[in-house]
Formats: sequence, C-alpha cells, structure tokens
Amino acid sequence: MGPIEAAPQMVHTFNEQTIVPGPFVTLKCSAMGNPPPDISWLLDRQPITFQQQQINSVRVTQNQVVSVGGETTGHLNISSAQVEDGGEYTCVAKNLAGETSHSSRLNVYGLPYIRNMPKMTAVSEADVSIKCPVAGYPIMEIAWTRGEEMLRSGNKYALDHQTGVLNIKSVSQASDKGVYTCTVRDRQGHTARRDFTLDIVGKLINSSPIHHSIRSNLSNLYK
Repeated sequence: MGPIEAAPQMVHTFNEQTIVPGPFVTLKCSAMGNPPPDISWLLDRQPITFQQQQINSVRVTQNQVVSVGGETTGHLNISSAQVEDGGEYTCVAKNLAGETSHSSRLNVYGLPYIRNMPKMTAVSEADVSIKCPVAGYPIMEIAWTRGEEMLRSGNKYALDHQTGVLNIKSVSQASDKGVYTCTVRDRQGHTARRDFTLDIVGKLINSSPIHHSIRSNLSNLYK
C-alpha cells in the first residue's frame, strides 16, 4: 500500500511590501503535500508567463526546489523592480490531491499604470469577476466604465474601488457583451486607463459530462 495522498498546505508565505523602484525583490512560498506540490505564480490573476509579455521578461524569473522531506519552495525573483511590476502576486501550490494559494500585493512607488487584460469568454447567465491589473503607488481610486456609463455597485454590478475588482451578475449576450474600461487615479490627478473585452457564449444545452466540464471551465476561468 502506497503513501496516502495529501493536498498541499502552505508552510511559508510572503507579506505585502511597498518599495521604491530599483531593488531586487524575491517572493517566497513553501508548501507541503503528497506528492510534493508544484508551485506556480500569478500576477493579478494572470499567469506570470502572460504578464511577462507585458513587462521585461528577462527581469522576472521563477524557480522551485523540493526538499528531502517533500516540502516545495518556490521563488519569484524580480531584478530592478519597476512601477509596472506592482500588483497582487499569487503563489499556487498544486498536486494530484488538491491545491492551495496565497496572495499579497507588491506596491512600487510611481505613477498609475494598467497592464493589458486578455479577452475573457464567459457563458451566458454565469457570474463574472474581472480584476483590473493596476500598478503604481499610492493609488486613490479604481473605476470601471462601459461606454459613457460609470459602473456602480447595485443589483447588476459589485465594484471594489480599492482592489479594482468588478463582479457582474448573470451575464447576457444582449446586455453585457462588449468593451469595458478600467481607469485608475492617484491623489495628484494622474490617470491611466485600459480597455477590456468580454465575450459571452450561449448556454450549452447538451448535458453530457464533457459539456458540463466545458461550461464549468469557462465559468471558473477567471474566478
């Protein structure tokens, strides 16, 4: 009888940091599990590999080591940290038995900046959560608009003006498909903005397990 599988548990995590541009930054997290978990990194909900296309990928590296006792330690290294490196970093530890994660912000002093946001596809009637990938510090407010309409929290939308998260309830092709704009502002009045495209596909009628899996993956892609 082989060893019992165990979902990952975090052993060491990193805290929020606020820095000036220039220094070398290392984010570290460690996790235990059986089998030893694999560690990956996200920046504002997107894989670091995607974000490296927006920033200088040579400056951002990641590695992991597994100890004899089965503890996996991952490092995310940023050389000469710049304003655009700021954001919410997430360490994800995953193995066959499950996964766990930890998130904290890296704040880099500087003017507001928003990284590119990839197009999202959601299923009709699903709830959608979008995070504006904001950098720069300090930031006073993050707002969302659609066309000329300023989006506000209510029955349809829920906005967090500090984290930049926009939640849309029960999306539909008729009313919610299209381009949304995130705008960030600091206390001195400097702003940055970036467009985001939301595509919506019809509900999948076939109830086979494969279709259920597709629907679930689409709905959960950006949770």
